Amino acid sequence: MFSLLRYLSTSYGDWFGGEVLEDREKRLREGVLVTVNGIASGQIGGLEAKLKEGDIVTILPFFAGGG
Repeated sequence: MFSLLRYLSTSYGDWFGGEVLEDREKRLREGVLVTVNGIASGQIGGLEAKLKEGDIVTILPFFAGGG
């Protein structure tokens, strides 16, 4: 999955990498959640998770709500 995030950083500019990756390292920034087919990436190998064709990757900032 790290390769995908690096590719997106190249495609969308350095701002994307800066918002998602911690110091361009193989770590997600605090407050970012990445899921693959609805499963948190941390449960399937983190940034080392292998992706296959057809996987749905979602990148979300943590958010709070309710009230």
